[in-house]
Amino acid sequence: MIMAAIAGALGGVLHSLRSMAGYIGARQFKWSWSFYYLSLPFVAAILALIFYFVIRGGLMSPQGVTGDINPYGIAAISGLVGLFTGQAAGMLQKIFETLFAPSPAGADPLQK
Repeated sequence: MIMAAIAGALGGVLHSLRSMAGYIGARQFKWSWSFYYLSLPFVAAILALIFYFVIRGGLMSPQGVTGDINPYGIAAISGLVGLFTGQAAGMLQKIFETLFAPSPAGADPLQK
């Protein structure tokens, strides 16, 4: 879990630095976005942990032990989640909407 959080934070740092460098280079940097750039590594670390739990809870068998997990795979996914936080949050939203979608309205079988 710690490795997932660290890799997610590193992805968030990379995203922040890349985005900030682009805006500074284009002379369009706004100081009002500073908090976003500073908070993104923390948000990315938390999001990477959530993805870690989703993957461990849904894709691994309950009989699997922690030693069966490839730490490089977890770090890679966590880093990508940190780097692409917007897309990762969108994917979690799709998963949530799929799992907790209301049943479709149909004809009531008791009414004729």
